[in-house]
Amino acid sequence: MNKGAIQRLINFFKKDIWEVDFKSISSSKRFLYKTIKVTILAAKGVQEDKIALRASALTYFSLLSFVPLLAIAFALAKGFGLDKVLEDQLLENFEGQEQVFQQSLNFAHNLLDSTSGGLVAGFGVVFLFYSVMKLLSNIEESFNDIWYVHQARDLTRKLTDYITVMIFGFILIIVANGITTYLATQITELTEQIKLLGTFKGLILPTLRILPFALIWLLFTLLYMIMPNTKVSFKAAVISGIVAGTIFQFFEILLFKAGIGVSRYNAIYGSFAALPLFLLWLQTSWIIVLFGSEIAYSIQNIDNYESNIKAEGFSLRFKKKVAIAACIVIIDNFRKGKPALNLQEVNEHVKVPAQLLYEVLGKLINCGVLSVTTKNDLEAYQPAVDTDLITIQYILSKYESHGKVEMGEMRKSVKDADNLLNELDELIGKSKMNKLIKEFKS
Repeated sequence: MNKGAIQRLINFFKKDIWEVDFKSISSSKRFLYKTIKVTILAAKGVQEDKIALRASALTYFSLLSFVPLLAIAFALAKGFGLDKVLEDQLLENFEGQEQVFQQSLNFAHNLLDSTSGGLVAGFGVVFLFYSVMKLLSNIEESFNDIWYVHQARDLTRKLTDYITVMIFGFILIIVANGITTYLATQITELTEQIKLLGTFKGLILPTLRILPFALIWLLFTLLYMIMPNTKVSFKAAVISGIVAGTIFQFFEILLFKAGIGVSRYNAIYGSFAALPLFLLWLQTSWIIVLFGSEIAYSIQNIDNYESNIKAEGFSLRFKKKVAIAACIVIIDNFRKGKPALNLQEVNEHVKVPAQLLYEVLGKLINCGVLSVTTKNDLEAYQPAVDTDLITIQYILSKYESHGKVEMGEMRKSVKDADNLLNELDELIGKSKMNKLIKEFKS
């Protein structure tokens, strides 16, 4: 392939594909182009949202919460009489890491025993739920950042939604591995008793092997629908759940069943191989989960992207322009008595990279110019103060002053600069050009 062809290919992915009119092309091409755009946006999101770094943080919190999470899972399983089943299935899941898992299991049982009575038990229960809630809160925070959501759930919703995730996750983990073996045994017995069914045995048994995949797809789909504090479409959640769930399953097969990871780490670490292998599994699993969330976001918002521009390197001046433009749109909409606008609706007027707008709106919320509300389960924005107070200078002053503005005793030169800036702010405030934002139309 010559240089010209390579350059045309690069230009196609960088520019041309974002300018294609989908109405003028066939359905097969439309599907292909949308798939490429989703892949590009998801890959870009992995880089811009620092997915590897977030996965490392979640790995750390997972390690802290692993024993309490096991303890809660076994407490739930014991209530249904499934504690032995859960233990067997988890041991099968952690094949090659039996030492780490068995030790964690002992700690989990000890933790459960310590919560069986008295004052110490009360502290034990609090620690148990705090550890798990902290992990789930950090998972939600990571998902919210990917989905450009500023506001986390309130405590009541955290309790209900997180408990739902834990219970469904617990059920699916038990069922995912055990159901194939159980059904295969039952079908084999039935085909032996009913000869007619024997003709379908060769078709039924291979089909059963898909069941563990299907249940993991369901678990990932629920995760992508429930964890972000925003409305995620069923289509986006299902597709990303299938993609991420399949990658996760094949990763586990390669790491444990095929023995690739086990043999490699056994050769280096010997009897200590279980620990780095467990960390590798945990870190990579979180990368896959967060990558799936990037796919879900890209699928749901693909039509809102008109370019593949990176949200990096924009000057402070440009960000202030975006802040004023966003406030004009939001305040004009508010004064018309219309429902508050979400991120995508604001961006229909402002037309900048979504990540940049998310950053600017976040700062306007934190400095008290805008506030967050909810519309159709999506985060939306409205003025936080009387619109008669919001001038251009008011926004710029709040935007620039948000954060630490003093650092103890200042040198004379810094004091002089501070006085000059304050005088300049006063002049701008008195200027005829310092108009109220409500005077502008979006």
